[in-house]
Amino acid sequence: YGGMAKRTRAERHERLADHLLSRGADDETVGGHLERAHRLRSELGPHDAALEPLRQAAARHLGAAGRTAADRCDLVRAADLLERAVRLHGRGGPAGLPAAQRLGEVLCGLGRLEEGRTLLATVHTDATAAGERRIAAHARLQLACTDPAGDFAASVRAATGTAPVFEAYGDHLGLARVTLRLGQHEQVQGRYAASRTHLEQALAHADSAGAGTETANALGALAIALWLGPTPAAA
Repeated sequence: YGGMAKRTRAERHERLADHLLSRGADDETVGGHLERAHRLRSELGPHDAALEPLRQAAARHLGAAGRTAADRCDLVRAADLLERAVRLHGRGGPAGLPAAQRLGEVLCGLGRLEEGRTLLATVHTDATAAGERRIAAHARLQLACTDPAGDFAASVRAATGTAPVFEAYGDHLGLARVTLRLGQHEQVQGRYAASRTHLEQALAHADSAGAGTETANALGALAIALWLGPTPAAA
């Protein structure tokens, strides 16, 4: 392999990616080969006509793989994949916004709060300018929920303000996050029966979205509502 010309290596990676894709391989594997092909061709010069479609395809597959990793709560893997996707996308167009949005969320989840919130603020600005209302809504809600000041009321306002956008797009992940936040707010106020209604909705939306983190959070909050709420235990 090391003795092959870079163009030959790039072509082999492209062919293998096409073969694997036809056999139903996962996005991470396909994206990794396309990423290598793009890097090798880039090293040969900027005027290769294959560079742009390779860049787009590699970014698309790596972004999808990162979202899948985030959904199964593998945040370290998700961060790696999404960072690679964002790097390939670059800044300046709407195509990279979904990957950048999820990367910002993942970084916050990993405790890299300042880095994640900075990225989410950029995504919110760029998505708003591009008319990408759903992505802007996700960024707005996550910025409110990760505010170091801990302004719970502001996150509730963000949840109620973004809910119509998520409803319009049929975005179950967004709706899971909205109803989870509203349920948590009711719990803070000691209204456990009311919180249960929101949290059951959150669990249903999270299940529809295949969102592991939101499912776990909804189940945990529901357990508290059932424990402290008015529903009596069976005799």
